[in-house]
Amino acid sequence: HVGREAAELRILGLIASVSLVAVGISLIVGATLAHQAWALPLSELPMRPGMWLGLASAIVGALLVGVCRRGGRANDPEVTAPQPGGAYAVLGSTVIRGDRAA
Repeated sequence: HVGREAAELRILGLIASVSLVAVGISLIVGATLAHQAWALPLSELPMRPGMWLGLASAIVGALLVGVCRRGGRANDPEVTAPQPGGAYAVLGSTVIRGDRAA
């Protein structure tokens, strides 16, 4: 049950982070198009606030994509199909201490 909730949260985080990247790219494209529409020199483009907001949004979103895709896979127990009592069996739950399994 906990593994499924963690997977759902990772998917939700992945959707939110991809959306954040899309917003960032949209801000960058919008700032560039507005800059070109006003026929301003391209050397002034990095000074526009939309560029910095878009770049920050895209970078944070990209970092979150990496965290959501990688996070928790090694620590989450594998979960099998539901058992007759509605409970889930956890695979690989044997803990080895020293030379004996607990």
